[in-house]
Amino acid sequence: MARVEHLRRLQEILAVFVRFGFSQAIEASGFGSYLENIRSIFIPKKKLARLRIGQRLAGAFAELGPAFIKLGQFLSTRPDLIPESIATDLATLQDEAPPVGFDKIEPILKEELGENYRRLTDIDPTPLASASIAQVHRARLDGERVVIKIQKPDVGERIRTDLELLTLFARSFAGIIRQFRPVETIRIFEREIRRELNFLNEYRNILRFDRFFKDDPWVVVPKIYRELCTDKILVMEEIDGVKISDREGIIALGQKPKEIARRGAHLILRQLFEFGFFHGDPHPGNIMVNRSGAITLIDFGIVGYLDDRTKDDLAEILIGSLYQETRRIIYALEDLGVTEGLSDESGLERDIGELIDRIRNLPPGEIVLKGAIDEIISIVRSYELRFPPQLFLLGRSLAMIEEIGSRLDPQFDVVGELGPYVQRFLKRRYRAERMLKKIGNQWVEVTSLLKILPGSLRRILSRLAREEYRFSVDLKGTEPISVSIERALNRLSLSILSGTLVVAAVILKNTVARVILLIMAAILFLGVVAGMVRSRML
Repeated sequence: MARVEHLRRLQEILAVFVRFGFSQAIEASGFGSYLENIRSIFIPKKKLARLRIGQRLAGAFAELGPAFIKLGQFLSTRPDLIPESIATDLATLQDEAPPVGFDKIEPILKEELGENYRRLTDIDPTPLASASIAQVHRARLDGERVVIKIQKPDVGERIRTDLELLTLFARSFAGIIRQFRPVETIRIFEREIRRELNFLNEYRNILRFDRFFKDDPWVVVPKIYRELCTDKILVMEEIDGVKISDREGIIALGQKPKEIARRGAHLILRQLFEFGFFHGDPHPGNIMVNRSGAITLIDFGIVGYLDDRTKDDLAEILIGSLYQETRRIIYALEDLGVTEGLSDESGLERDIGELIDRIRNLPPGEIVLKGAIDEIISIVRSYELRFPPQLFLLGRSLAMIEEIGSRLDPQFDVVGELGPYVQRFLKRRYRAERMLKKIGNQWVEVTSLLKILPGSLRRILSRLAREEYRFSVDLKGTEPISVSIERALNRLSLSILSGTLVVAAVILKNTVARVILLIMAAILFLGVVAGMVRSRML
């Protein structure tokens, strides 16, 4: 905070928030002393009174630039972090910004590309699009039409400065809005935006999508030119087409909206349920339809990823939903860390059960996926649960399938399209060879445990013989009782350990491992009996 630019930027940020009516919050957070030197043009109180908190926040974020615009968009997708009304208002934030003049863009191109810059010709100085972090220009590369995505000058440094200040704000507000976990929220956001600032991450995402869809004739992934890509520059082929939400445009291309709706759904569903790696921002502006009816994704800066453990938990949630086994769902949520700090587990189980029952009793054509997702979010919020960010991205993708499909085809049945993918997903998760592999991985963990158990047991028994293995229980004035309690606890702990080894031996099919565990359990049991004999308890 000693740097002059940080102090200047801090005052700019505070001035904007004061103008939008957040001076009391600033005072409460401990930044009140900075307000003395701030001169701000206030928005009339009558006008502020007509605006909701979310609208005022959106206005402040839009004025403060890239980091805050991205933060607003991030929060709008996390209804578990903020109230629904604020999330709705922040969702109106558009990632649009005035373009930077080409006289400032060209030096970046020359510096980043070196000799390769000469290969680019007919660069259009007027950008095709301009967002908060980058802008896009048309050009030709060796005669082929391409687009160049260029990071705006100094935007990375400005965002890094704002991230430091946002972290400071989060720590100051941590005690005031504890339920929103501001420090954790900013940490997650920082990780995402830093990843987005390095365009080589997007380059790798494009290559991965190209590998996944290389055999699908109805999906086109833009060709990317590696030798012209850096952490600030991307060069890829220009995609012709219309937005997938443009029904009239699709008809003008000679394509059937109904077919495009199904292809769009399959494009997203394959990512979610086959690859476990998916486009994190599949809004209509990022999905194009070309003249041949193939679908193209653009802007691969944000992606979601489901690891094997999350896939397993998701499978358990799906099976629990199909068979109305709410306890199974609760166990999966526990494994995901969702229920940490939950005080009313039975209430959560009841609410989930009621939701599943309502959905199951609806005819397939009447199930509204977005409505179900909204109800799940409502349950999450009411119990102050925290979902992994990837599952919210997944939910948003599923809701987008329904939204796009219904625009193109009023009879579009999202549940009907979803069903086969869920069935195949569950079959893959529970097929024999995968279960054997999973058991094999667990066996590796067991054998690792067996390697360290003998040494650990030797140390325990040695300490027991020297009467060093004990629990410390200090009850003043009741020394005889404390001695008895101490001995009882020692024996109880060894008995539990012995019983655990017996259970493990019963579960294991490997005969040698069984024998080893049973011998260890017997040794511990004899130790307990010997201790009881010495105490004349037998």
